[in-house]
Amino acid sequence: MTTLEQQPSNDTKCDNCGEELLGAFCWVCGQKDSHYNRSVFKVIGDFFKEMFDVDSRVFTTLSTLFFRPGTLSVQFRDNKRASYVTPIRLYLFSSLVFFFLFAITTRSQNIGEERSSEGNEASQAEISLTQHDKPPDRSQEEIDEYLTSIRSLVRAEEGAFESAKSVLMGRIVTLESDPWSERIFEITDYLQDLVSHGVSDWGLIEEIQQAEEAHRRLRVLNELFQDDPGTRTLGEAIVRSREQGELLNMVKIMLSWIDDQYGDEGFREVSGFEKRVLGGLINAAHNVPEFVDDVTENLPLMMFVLLPIFVSILSLLSLGKGIRVVFQLIFAMHIHALAFITLTVEILLSLIFSIIPVVSNIPYVIEIIILLLFLFILVHIYLSFKKFYGSGHFVSLMKFFVLTLVYGLVLAISLLALAIFVLL
Repeated sequence: MTTLEQQPSNDTKCDNCGEELLGAFCWVCGQKDSHYNRSVFKVIGDFFKEMFDVDSRVFTTLSTLFFRPGTLSVQFRDNKRASYVTPIRLYLFSSLVFFFLFAITTRSQNIGEERSSEGNEASQAEISLTQHDKPPDRSQEEIDEYLTSIRSLVRAEEGAFESAKSVLMGRIVTLESDPWSERIFEITDYLQDLVSHGVSDWGLIEEIQQAEEAHRRLRVLNELFQDDPGTRTLGEAIVRSREQGELLNMVKIMLSWIDDQYGDEGFREVSGFEKRVLGGLINAAHNVPEFVDDVTENLPLMMFVLLPIFVSILSLLSLGKGIRVVFQLIFAMHIHALAFITLTVEILLSLIFSIIPVVSNIPYVIEIIILLLFLFILVHIYLSFKKFYGSGHFVSLMKFFVLTLVYGLVLAISLLALAIFVLL
């Protein structure tokens, strides 16, 4: 039973719009026929009642979404929606929570990798310094053989060094006219210092070869970015880098392709788009965490923009069913919300299990969890598809396969486009 203040009265008017009240809510503006001019305990009681009413709708929505595939969308299609959270709220809330956790975990992993990389570089520098302080004894024959190998290697590369012999005899080639020679200068200086101590390190041959290859590629960059004031900074960054990571490998592949395609005389023919993409790749390669953060920040918007495309695919697959587009949009929101919530659970479980020693020591436990949740998403979407569209198993399976294939391709293209957008 409602309190006296909440009981509808035929001779009262709405305090908000002045219209005559015909029930517990105003039929014009929707305001409830109640007010705060009463006992504070009754106001607090109404507050908790409304709060738990919302919570009950959340629980009902989630339980129906997860344990009765497709039923939630069918209920909205049949206009039985009072007990459930609206699809747009469910989608927005689930996507925000998922992408928030995803961004945090991705950033934490980037920070961990940076610290690990810095630790490894420090260890390598310490080892190198120790070896430099205590150079091993080498025979003259071994040193001569080493000099011969260096000389033949260096002379094979145009303009990288004047000659290995002159370097090893104490003359450092600076190549001051070449803005890309900083790393080569450092290696040459290091090589001369080693030789002066009688050190022969066969591993340096490969290091010099890599430096000279970087020098050749940087000459290419000099042609590509000759009008770009940031070219020298990018080039010096590449020279100093160890060329680690997939993005730098992409830069190397792209430079090799341009070199093969146009040759040394034809770099002016490279399109402006290729130049911008290459420049973006170089920047991203040296700022991987920032690049990943930029992509992650744009993922929620990308997924929201893809909703109409997903609905369009559903509409094409359900021709003749007579289901209006608005209901298919509701179905799409429910499907995406389920995926976001499941992926959120996967992130939380991975974090929890990674800090529990007993569980983290079990081989592939996190990988198994990810696989099981991924299979759950696929099976659930298939069952929801079958329930919502009312088709048989074979037809539903074929349409679901087409939906997965086409939308997967759309996702891949969208991610690539997003990456290029961030690079540019």
